[in-house]
Amino acid sequence: IIGVPSDNPIALEIKNKEVAESFKSYFLALWEQKVTVFEGKKNVTKFFSDILSELEKGEEYYVLNGNQGIETVPEIVNFFKEYHKKRAEKGIKAIFLFNQNIKSRVNELALHPAEYKFLPSDFKSPLQITFYKDRLYISLWAENAIGFLIKRKDIVKAIKSYFDTLWNQKMSKARKIPHSINWSILALSV
Repeated sequence: IIGVPSDNPIALEIKNKEVAESFKSYFLALWEQKVTVFEGKKNVTKFFSDILSELEKGEEYYVLNGNQGIETVPEIVNFFKEYHKKRAEKGIKAIFLFNQNIKSRVNELALHPAEYKFLPSDFKSPLQITFYKDRLYISLWAENAIGFLIKRKDIVKAIKSYFDTLWNQKMSKARKIPHSINWSILALSV
């Protein structure tokens, strides 16, 4: 039965096994969909609202490259100010690997409970990856914001491995080599 609600509603009943199976296949493809695309300033934040309804106090999620690409879209900036207040009140922990450009806003985003570190200063990208449980959300913060939600536990596990490697990475300081060094001796000793 195909129904069209309107002022003059219409319903069509089709009695055919092949047509019914075709519609069932279409339904199952949508039901089992693993990737969802969100476009537009309001839609790209839906994933974060879902975090607040799906996670409980003490649970956590991860943000790789939390960044200020969102500065170009004031509505998104305002959303995240309020969002992190609600997240903190609910007791959901956020673990951030921030882009260096977020330093001026870290106190309004990394509200307790939260942990954060910064990516190297030469890393620049408006792309952010947020994940928990079986959900991975890739968001591109720009005027025409877009987000991709992938629901696959194995992909989240793989990204978590990258996140952990970056989180545990120790930043080494650049060493200066004295100008008076004899490069030919150095080359022979290596």
